[in-house]
Amino acid sequence: MMLEFVKEYFKFKAMAQRDMFDNPEEAKKRGEELGLKGVHTSKDEAGKVFYMPGNSHEEYMNALKKKEKDSYGN
Repeated sequence: MMLEFVKEYFKFKAMAQRDMFDNPEEAKKRGEELGLKGVHTSKDEAGKVFYMPGNSHEEYMNALKKKEKDSYGN
């Protein structure tokens, strides 16, 4: 069970890193592709601020999980 959790964690972490943008316009555009409105900010390990789709990270992660579920027809 722990191995599944670790695999899932790293899979979604890699997906999220692709959606880290330097400006809010790009994050908003990607959010629209995921069915989200708004953007939120976060910081990377170096403290650099970046923009991500959705009003919160939780909203963004839920959209990723839904997109994956829909892709596999589950």
